[in-house]
Amino acid sequence: MSLTGALNSAISGLTAAQIGIEWASQNVSNANTPGYGRKVVQQESNSIGGVRITGVDRSVNDTLFRESLQELGDLAAFQVTNDYLDRITALLGDPTTGGRLGADLADLSEAVENLAISPNGTNARVLVVDRAEGVGNTLEDLSASVQETRVAIDEEIANAIEEINGALEDIAYLNGQIGHYSSVSQPIGDLQDNRDQALRTVAKHMPIRVVDRENGELTVYLPSGMTLVDGAARPFDSYGNLMTIGAETEYPSSFDTISFAASPGSDATPFIQGGRLGELIKLRDETLPQVQMQLDNLAVGMRDEINLVHNRGTALPPPQTLTATNAFDDANLRLSYKTGHDTQIVVLDANGDQVATAALSAFVTAGGAAMNNFTLADVHNQTVNGITLTVTNDVLSISFNSATHPTGVGIGVLDTGLGTGELDAAITVSDNGGVGPSYAASGFSNLFGFNDLLTTDGGGPTMMSNAYQLTDAISTSAVTVNVLTTSDNYQVVMPANSTLEDTRAALVTAGVNARLVRSGDGYALRIGPPDPLAVDVSSAGTVNLAFHSSEIGAGETFGVASDIASDPRGVAAGRLVSDGGAPASYSIGSNDVAIANALAATFQGTSTFPQSAGLPQMTTTFAGYNAQIVGDLTSKASNAERSFEIQELFVGQLESRLSQDSGVSIDGELSEMIKLQNAYSAAARIISTVDEMFDVLNSIVN
Repeated sequence: MSLTGALNSAISGLTAAQIGIEWASQNVSNANTPGYGRKVVQQESNSIGGVRITGVDRSVNDTLFRESLQELGDLAAFQVTNDYLDRITALLGDPTTGGRLGADLADLSEAVENLAISPNGTNARVLVVDRAEGVGNTLEDLSASVQETRVAIDEEIANAIEEINGALEDIAYLNGQIGHYSSVSQPIGDLQDNRDQALRTVAKHMPIRVVDRENGELTVYLPSGMTLVDGAARPFDSYGNLMTIGAETEYPSSFDTISFAASPGSDATPFIQGGRLGELIKLRDETLPQVQMQLDNLAVGMRDEINLVHNRGTALPPPQTLTATNAFDDANLRLSYKTGHDTQIVVLDANGDQVATAALSAFVTAGGAAMNNFTLADVHNQTVNGITLTVTNDVLSISFNSATHPTGVGIGVLDTGLGTGELDAAITVSDNGGVGPSYAASGFSNLFGFNDLLTTDGGGPTMMSNAYQLTDAISTSAVTVNVLTTSDNYQVVMPANSTLEDTRAALVTAGVNARLVRSGDGYALRIGPPDPLAVDVSSAGTVNLAFHSSEIGAGETFGVASDIASDPRGVAAGRLVSDGGAPASYSIGSNDVAIANALAATFQGTSTFPQSAGLPQMTTTFAGYNAQIVGDLTSKASNAERSFEIQELFVGQLESRLSQDSGVSIDGELSEMIKLQNAYSAAARIISTVDEMFDVLNSIVN
């Protein structure tokens, strides 16, 4: 080899060693930098001697990295679920005791039992009102916490979308840089590291699919096929999170849509399944609304069972007038009593003894109707024995003429003509035209809510269907849907293969408030308010569309009826009884505890709660259903914690494998640097030796 060849070889070796030292030094500097991949200098022998640098590659296991993207998304999903469910379970309290609400229910039960022991004084009644308000306050607090958590989640959704958009823009920009520098054979490892970090950011929030292009660029998709990056980024439109959320706030009617900026109005929410963002959406639209619905079901169950009993009673002193809580259209709805059943309306004196009485049937007859077919319009402004029924804005009220009955102080009602084992008059409510379904009610006072102890003032009663996918047909045959509300009956006939959305649209056109809400993995059809009483679905073929009653936000507004809250003497301990005479005379004794005992029994007895909100239909006590709510959420929280811990361990192992394959070993890099420094020194010595030889040759020539 000539001296010139030797010199060139030494210089190329010196350069290669220097570049290698620089990259090894960078590897060491970034040993703890997240997402940094070890850089390896590639070189080959030169045909004219020495070596040349062919590039700087990353030492990254791409297959393992792509696998890690999915696992990171699952980890983020489990973590956010675990965090939020922990927050809610902490608010509910200890599941072994029924939590905060369990203690309040026990206190109310004790107060009602005390009323049966001391029916004469006001203290026992004040305690019942106070303890019932305590239950209401706890339900309200828990409901508020659920909705405040949804507000926080909605804000996190907005932040996540902003973070995703930034990462998508970064990926698109880095794609361009990588494509450019690849074309001019410049190192792209750091650009690829940064792009991988951006991919990890997106994958943390939602599952993605990544496709390599020949020029080193990547195309990024959602699993559904929606493009996120292909050349340019396709970011989401800005998301407007809500500052206030209630039980009635539902997807898709209430929340901003997650749509692509290039396609405003198009909703991508249903296609985001998994990852942190997908789980935030699920928590906001499914998991937490289910908790609220369970609280609502408990509130409604307690209200209805306790009011049914309390409406059988009469306070002492009795109320001066009775005004219905529940309104019914005075012309469009027909009432029908079971044969033999009636209701006695009694004016009472201060001692609870009868002053005057009149049967409801007398008012119906006076209006020209019959007990098996009458409307409120028939009894409006009818007066019998100094007692008057009036209907104002569909609300029935009962009053008496104090001049006719000067010793009268108030009014009580009692269902009569009942058979053995019957506690209430059986009343059927239906459309006045005889079309559509009917609603079976128990008790005259209970139907109208004349003597309600408890009340809810949420979004109002609704009927909710079972869940369907939006594109699923509810039947292969034509379907007729009848909806009976407190104002009218509505009917729609759907052609064969109609979807849930088709049915919703037809009901809305007919004048029914109907909308779709998320339910599990699908959607349910919610009807009302205004108050639906019954929904009937019929078809010549098979149809699986069924409805159950629900009430939006009942847990947020559960409490004692305002008139009783302001005057606890309105709590009834006893009921009207007949003396058995002909004609009968009615009275209520100051020591009568029939209603107090019956109220106490509602806490010890069982009620049937509907299949709803992730809980099966069950017959249990109020405390038992509350325990089911707490236990259900505690179980979900425990499962989320266990899933998070397992996934965290798995991702840790995966990251360790990635680090072994692509991470930096400081010991290895330092060892490599020593080798390169030795190579550098050897090349320098060769250059020095060649220089000396050139000097010798020059001296010989000279």
